[in-house]
Amino acid sequence: MNLSEEQIRYLIEKHATDQLTNAEQNLLDEWYNSFDQAPIPDEVLGGSLISDSESDHLLKKIHTNINVPAQKNGNSWWLRIAASILIAGLTAILGFYIYKTTTLTGKASVTFTTVTVEPGQMKSVALADGSKIWLNSGSKLKYPTVFNASEREVELLEGEAFFDVKHDDKKPFIVHSKGLVTQVLGTSFNVKAYSYQSSIQVSVATGKVGVLYNKKLLEFLIPDQQINFDLNKHSSTKVSTKSSVAKAWMNGEIMMDQINFTGLQAVLQNTYGYKLQTTNSNTVKLHFTATVKRNDRITDVMDMLSNINNTTYSINNKTKTITMY
Repeated sequence: MNLSEEQIRYLIEKHATDQLTNAEQNLLDEWYNSFDQAPIPDEVLGGSLISDSESDHLLKKIHTNINVPAQKNGNSWWLRIAASILIAGLTAILGFYIYKTTTLTGKASVTFTTVTVEPGQMKSVALADGSKIWLNSGSKLKYPTVFNASEREVELLEGEAFFDVKHDDKKPFIVHSKGLVTQVLGTSFNVKAYSYQSSIQVSVATGKVGVLYNKKLLEFLIPDQQINFDLNKHSSTKVSTKSSVAKAWMNGEIMMDQINFTGLQAVLQNTYGYKLQTTNSNTVKLHFTATVKRNDRITDVMDMLSNINNTTYSINNKTKTITMY
């Protein structure tokens, strides 16, 4: 049975947490039984031996779940190897759970990719597990090039993203967004977390989604449900919505619903690349509701907003600056 040390370690780590599939259990059994007919390879024994007391301590756990007889010729080397690998596996698992209490960025020995979307653009990202992510204008996503053996974690640093997650019962998919955690096994959902917002919205298109904050479950969401999490009050509300509305931006539609002046500044900057300013203190107090399209002319957008809110504006196309009065 030609299994590398890495493969053996992987199987026993999964055995330690009762995550072995039937095929993997058979593979581990075959590896153990193969040494009845073959000498023990030096590279397996190597320098990984542990003390007899440590081996004996783990004997019961190993034989409880691995389908082999409790007594076997030469089992001292097996105990030592398996216990050694199991200890390493449990140490790695303990380290993983400690890591779970920290941020995604604190994980060592992982290569990350960061994607930034320019104003007026959208981008799609294909992950190593087959999941796909679409990013809205002004968004930034951080993700590992390869996921670990236990979970699939990404971080939406800024903006809005639609996730179409490939189902995997044994590897949850987790999205971090400004302290909010969205966890699924395989589903599609939208997360909106722009810096100008005082809240984060998570809405579900298909499947079921769990949303947590500070390690506490806030809500489970099903299709056409949305959670609004207030970043200031750290409170949440669950509402009914249409998933088609939440992901309308993927079709080039920008829906503004009572956003404040700061929000309008972000929308115009992210979508059209124009900086919005004002010299009127009353304008800053306004709220804006409208639906525009990504390919609309900026003058058409400003005409509509001005008519609705009874304001005027001027545009400097050279500096890409809009002044609203």
